[in-house]
Amino acid sequence: MSSAAASLRDPEQALAAFATWLRAERGRAERTVDAYLRDLRAWIDAHDTPPVWTEVSALQLRAWIRAHLSSRSPATQARAISSLRSFFDFLVRRDVIPQNPAAGLTAPKQAKALPATIPAQAVLDWIHGLAVRAEEPLAQRDAALLAVLYGCGLRVSEAADLDADAALEPTWRIIGKGNKERIVPVPAGTTSLVRQWLPVRASLTSDDEPALFVSAQGRRLSVRGIQYVLDRRAREAGLDRHVHPHQLRHSFATHLLGDGVDLRAIQELLGHASLSTTQRYTHVDLAGLARVYDGAHPRA
Repeated sequence: MSSAAASLRDPEQALAAFATWLRAERGRAERTVDAYLRDLRAWIDAHDTPPVWTEVSALQLRAWIRAHLSSRSPATQARAISSLRSFFDFLVRRDVIPQNPAAGLTAPKQAKALPATIPAQAVLDWIHGLAVRAEEPLAQRDAALLAVLYGCGLRVSEAADLDADAALEPTWRIIGKGNKERIVPVPAGTTSLVRQWLPVRASLTSDDEPALFVSAQGRRLSVRGIQYVLDRRAREAGLDRHVHPHQLRHSFATHLLGDGVDLRAIQELLGHASLSTTQRYTHVDLAGLARVYDGAHPRA
């Protein structure tokens, strides 16, 4: 065993090296890295003594999953299994262990719920209601933010990462999950609202802050900050629902599909690696069609 591999016997050193590998070689987002490390620390902490990697078996891993995760949601169990599988794969690649004991672990099947959407007119009314409030600077920001999330179908992290210097370009270069790059066209209505926000933004922040969307203190809005803003604005607008930024992305895709946009084009706009991920929107569209049928057909 090499000296580098030997150093990975220590759990903390192994986790630190694993985190670096996830970021640098796998292109994982920081939130994913943090989640994987939490899962692995929970598994390590369940041992009375630090685990010896070469002695870990699939049987032991299954026992831990049954004992500690059986009451958790299928999504949580699936992520923990993914964390273990990725970690031991890393140790195999570093010649610390000969094979991955987590390779055969299977995650519980998750129910495929239809993505929640917001009617197109409700979104447009919501955006317009904010855009006309010229006396309230942050209303201009939030109108532009809503228009970006809905008009471009961005993930909330992608919206948080936008910089102001390219805000008025007709297309945006977006770096999504796994450092995958895509080019997103920006609708004219979205550009108009961003243009309206930019002078207000300039009055709130300094020249060395590149972010497009900033807080009242002039700092880049975080993912959590955007989630808070949207939820507050939704309640303020009287929307009878908790609104998550991802619902606007779901709505973007569903409404495009309903208007006849090709599924593969939607895949490219959303930045999905697999068409199967995008295909769930066909189920949403069919569900909407079924509701129309039930309400209109005389024999329904």
